[in-house]
Amino acid sequence: MTETAPDGLAVVGAALLARARRDAEDEAAEARASADATLARARAQADEIVAAARAQGAADAAAALSGERSRTLREARARVLRAEREAYDELRRRALADVTALLDRAGPEVRARLVREAAARLGPGAEVRPGARGPTAVAGLRRLTLEPERLVDRVIEGLGPELAGLWSP
Repeated sequence: MTETAPDGLAVVGAALLARARRDAEDEAAEARASADATLARARAQADEIVAAARAQGAADAAAALSGERSRTLREARARVLRAEREAYDELRRRALADVTALLDRAGPEVRARLVREAAARLGPGAEVRPGARGPTAVAGLRRLTLEPERLVDRVIEGLGPELAGLWSP
């Protein structure tokens, strides 16, 4: 009997050892599977975070670009308006200088003609006052001044859309 007992213990020990190895291998396999699953979830989450960051970055860049584009367009429009205003002012300045010089050289017959024109435009009963720079006619609440500045302004206003053509391509 003494001989079978150690053999029996060896068999039981071997069985326990085999069982412990299988359990350890199973637990190791489960741990590897759990680690792989955790790693896969972490990678998926990281991919989602990176994709969200890219999308947010693209949205931020688009918003910044849109804002920059709007600012650039406003600045360009302001430059165009300044240039048009400078062209308008220069046109008016030159026209005024030319009309003033013309009236100064024209003499009394042109001034008399302007007085008649002012009276004719406002009709009978208009009171016309000759001025140093041109006549002013008044009839009731209506008033007409034919000074060089007014003449130039009326001509320029009369150009309307044609005026914009002076500086449009």
